[in-house]
Amino acid sequence: MVVLSMTLAELDREWQWLFETVTSSLDVAAKLLTENEAVVPCIPRIVAGKSVPYSFAGKIRLLFEYARGQKVLSPGLVREITLEFHRLMTWNALAELALNSSEDEDDGDNLSDEQYHLAIGMIESLLPRKIASIFLAANGRADMEQKRWLSACELEALTGISPESAKQMNISSRTDKAGKPEFDPDDVRGALSTMV
Repeated sequence: MVVLSMTLAELDREWQWLFETVTSSLDVAAKLLTENEAVVPCIPRIVAGKSVPYSFAGKIRLLFEYARGQKVLSPGLVREITLEFHRLMTWNALAELALNSSEDEDDGDNLSDEQYHLAIGMIESLLPRKIASIFLAANGRADMEQKRWLSACELEALTGISPESAKQMNISSRTDKAGKPEFDPDDVRGALSTMV
């Protein structure tokens, strides 16, 4: 789904899905540890002047508005939120301990490009969930702004243009090292400007 046609009601449903997905796994872990029911509270917050049902929903809202061209974010923040989402969706207690100890050793340096690509791969696996489209569109916009070539999933989430249609629209493409198509950021910017 293209992020430009997504509604706020659909965004609300994605927030609810994410909260239920993550808290259900935490509830299982808490029950195994304590043999009691546990409930993670959903505490509304104000993030960037908007009321959201919980804190991370505010970050998703920022990406949603950024992907739609309604807010300015740094590509570094887009990447940071993407990596946080990956950690949230693939949380593992032992891996978290290892990650925290390695962050202490290197003073919290950014996670590697390999981890970022793993995060993008995990997000692509969530398609056709709308939350995946938000993350892919936001990362696509960040790539476009940094003059990096966009993946087919980023192109489609950001513009609604399929890889097949891109050729007809004169959007230049090439293949990456894995043989997957990538699309010229300047051509994507031109196509996007005619849509908004």
